[in-house]
Amino acid sequence: FFFGFGQRSKIIIDNMPDIAAASSIRGDHSPASIPMKGKCDVCTKPDQFQGHCLLKCKQCGVLVHELCYGLNPKGKHDPDFICLACKCIGTKIEVNTPSIIGGCGEDMGKTREFMTQMERPKECVLCNHHEGFHAMHPLYDSHGPEGRHYVLPQTGDLAHRKEKRLAWVHTLCASFLGDYFQTRGCVCGCDIY
Repeated sequence: FFFGFGQRSKIIIDNMPDIAAASSIRGDHSPASIPMKGKCDVCTKPDQFQGHCLLKCKQCGVLVHELCYGLNPKGKHDPDFICLACKCIGTKIEVNTPSIIGGCGEDMGKTREFMTQMERPKECVLCNHHEGFHAMHPLYDSHGPEGRHYVLPQTGDLAHRKEKRLAWVHTLCASFLGDYFQTRGCVCGCDIY
């Protein structure tokens, strides 16, 4: 799997000014400069840690640093921030049919269908923690222009059935698997066999 935190992002961290120190020197005590309570869901560090602002999703309340979530740092709080998982609710998403990890096969990307994400995703395909709201990213079946959101097949019997659904991963789980700046915040599945 690849995740969108690459060397380009690390350079931004090294060159970013200490915003907390700059605002205290200027005497800036506006609501945007007051540290937000809570910790990042990805790195577990507080607001203004090494000058990075926390963003709070206005729908689910998940807290993330811009850089931890794969966003370009703006250095200020965004009261209108909506995480990727909440942003997709009610959205029609184009998927490949069939949806194959690694994007292999002659039929890959030739036919497509639309699926709608009906509720905020909580299920991570990389771990077994599916409770509460956490920072999440979509899992794509392949990189490049043919890659689309990966579709998990229907599983289980009548009593424990899970319908066909879009695949998501916790940002934290994906960040442990490696980084690749060209994915720009998307996680791409790959066939390891």
